[in-house]
Amino acid sequence: MNPDTQLHPAHGRHSILAAICLAALVLPMSFTGGAVATPFIGQTFNAHPMELAWITNAFMLSFGSLLMAAGTLADLYGRKRLFMCGMALFALVSVLLAAVPNIIWLDLLRGVQGIAAAAALASGSAGQRHLRKSSMDMPGHVLSVFWAPLSGLAWPSVLCYRDC
Repeated sequence: MNPDTQLHPAHGRHSILAAICLAALVLPMSFTGGAVATPFIGQTFNAHPMELAWITNAFMLSFGSLLMAAGTLADLYGRKRLFMCGMALFALVSVLLAAVPNIIWLDLLRGVQGIAAAAALASGSAGQRHLRKSSMDMPGHVLSVFWAPLSGLAWPSVLCYRDC
């Protein structure tokens, strides 16, 4: 029996897959969450348009530029460890964003949130692939049945979130 299969019983692999898919659903929504709320944020903080642009830019630049580095860190330090740290940091920053005192802190925390999202998504994607390789009773096409629709549902759910 494969040692990887012994470490991840069938119910454990399904839980891991569910966590990765939920992260893949939530993280793309955070791309546009700031953009949707920008008019309200601008009124609340009486912010300049340049400061408002950084609500989305900080997240997207930090996420996009660090995604490959996060994949390398996942290989070096462990996919599970980086996924858990990335999701914990993402949750912490999300809570802190609700209580920011000014627009500068909001922009800075959005950048940190992008870093956390890159760590979680890169390691989660690598972990999903690892599940497929170590699974004897869960072939790759079964994982794709879960992964693809949830990833695909993220963008329409963002549009629904924006319109609601």
